[in-house]
Amino acid sequence: MASGAPVGPDGVIAAVAPSTAYLPWLDGLRAVAVAAVMLFHHDDAIAPGGFLGVDVFFVLSGYLITGILRREQQQQDRVALLQFWVRRARRLLPALLAMLAMVAAIAWLAFPDHELARLRPDALAALFYVENWYHIGRGTTAVSHTWSLAVEEQWYLLWPVVFVALARFVRDWRALVVSIGTLALASAIWTAVLFDPNDADRAYFGTDVRAQALLIGSAFAVFATARPDLVARSSSTALGVGLGAGLGAIGALVVAFFAVDFDSEWLYRGGLGCVALAVVVVLWSCLQADNRLAGALGAGPLPAIGKVSYGLYLYHWPLYWWLDADRTGLSGWWLFALRVAATSTVAAASYRWLEQPIRSGGRVAGWRFGIALVVAVPLVGSSIMFATRAPANAQELARVHLAFSRVSESGPSDATRLLVVGDQAALVLARQAPSLVDGVWTSALGSYSCHIGPGRLAADSAASRRSTTCQNLDASLQAAADGFDADVVVVAVGASFGADRIVRGVTMPMGSQALTRQLHRSLDELQSRVGGDAVRFVIAGVPCQLGASEDAQRRAGLVDEVLRQYVETRSSVRYVDVAAHQCPGGEAATIDGDPIVDLSGLTEAGIRSTWEYLVEQARA
Repeated sequence: MASGAPVGPDGVIAAVAPSTAYLPWLDGLRAVAVAAVMLFHHDDAIAPGGFLGVDVFFVLSGYLITGILRREQQQQDRVALLQFWVRRARRLLPALLAMLAMVAAIAWLAFPDHELARLRPDALAALFYVENWYHIGRGTTAVSHTWSLAVEEQWYLLWPVVFVALARFVRDWRALVVSIGTLALASAIWTAVLFDPNDADRAYFGTDVRAQALLIGSAFAVFATARPDLVARSSSTALGVGLGAGLGAIGALVVAFFAVDFDSEWLYRGGLGCVALAVVVVLWSCLQADNRLAGALGAGPLPAIGKVSYGLYLYHWPLYWWLDADRTGLSGWWLFALRVAATSTVAAASYRWLEQPIRSGGRVAGWRFGIALVVAVPLVGSSIMFATRAPANAQELARVHLAFSRVSESGPSDATRLLVVGDQAALVLARQAPSLVDGVWTSALGSYSCHIGPGRLAADSAASRRSTTCQNLDASLQAAADGFDADVVVVAVGASFGADRIVRGVTMPMGSQALTRQLHRSLDELQSRVGGDAVRFVIAGVPCQLGASEDAQRRAGLVDEVLRQYVETRSSVRYVDVAAHQCPGGEAATIDGDPIVDLSGLTEAGIRSTWEYLVEQARA
């Protein structure tokens, strides 16, 4: 770092150009970004595009880090890469390790057993900054937010080397800007190529696709360093244009926070790049002398919030995960206020007593920092392994659950094996599952009291908690599938699958995009848990609702719509219309003149008929 260069809250030069003084508006912009993310994670129905706050951080990182490298290269004709990486480690690693240790403690004390198994690999991926790659196609845990930190850390490792080499061969600043811009364009094009409307994870979490925002910020840093006179023009016309452009850009960002959806196709067809360019326009506007937008962003509490924005982002998600509606008895804005208060307290303490002392070199200076890391990283990794270990009574808990289910673990070795899993709909079949149906060995696992899907049903009392058995439903399902070694798995759910749910303290109504995404992801996780790609996966539609209330029929229709959408977007999964078999034309089917469905549900003949139908469809 250049001698005497002022340092901002992220340990990087406060501005590339034109000023070398600390700029409060940079922290103000960070505050806006982290607020958007925290609101999104509390309730994405309020701020569905709040995740774009991460893109603001990406652009700022590209801009500030490249500014450091460029200034050092110009002033000293070299870049001390090792010193750069040490500074980044001192800034980022202590709080990350503290957060992971906090998560391990909370998990050990408060998380149900079925969450521990999923948390372990995620936490280890977070520890080694590869969570963005591990997270693709997997469910959410208390450390899933570290995907963006992984992207930035990978950037900090690779970009300095690339930039130094590039700047050595491309001496003209204009050509260097064009070269970096070309890389950004390539990343944006690659994002469009990778985008799958059925599953956007790869096009969102990959370092190669997120590089576009970092590169756009980097290109602006080179431009601003080379031509600060163009960036900071002070004529009245330039100031007016700059202020108007800046207000328009930040207004567009705020609108995007409340209007854009994660699955919006345009976002991956150039939209992410446009968001990054809007951030650059805000930067350009605020770098002008006496800019009112910079004054607004640098006023009030915003700079103070921005200074602890790293800690706010780092600690908020695991605290949100822990402080949910079930544990607190709160919901809505009261729950949000509690979460923000807890996060702010932890982030401020971390900044004051952990991050600042270590970053400034006052504590653990020089070689002692390296020794501290050698000790701390294995220690935190061990705490994760200890806290997320499988409980000693896991198999016993699974057997308790299977006591009111049916899973046969013996049968002909050459028969096709069909396993039905689910909630009440599966349990109805489980109670009278025939051992063999036309050469197919059948079995089932279901539950009246436990449900498939995220969170808890909103109709339950706020203080209610799932039983220990239900908390281990995931383990029970996996144990059943492993013991049965199924060739075909049929998921059977009832109308309750379509109930409004409370997920991590947020009420999600059935039919909302947010809950649909959650339900689809739960089905993906279930597929992975009970067999993976080697097993044929079949989704059974909701059973016939003959005689059910209008509300139950409405929910059944919503459930079927969610299930059909899931199957339509996954070519390897098949949908079976159970209701059409049981009640063709809206009337109960009959066998020897007797209906297979009555007002109390499936008759014995209906259960046998449904099993035969499922076997027939599984073979088709």
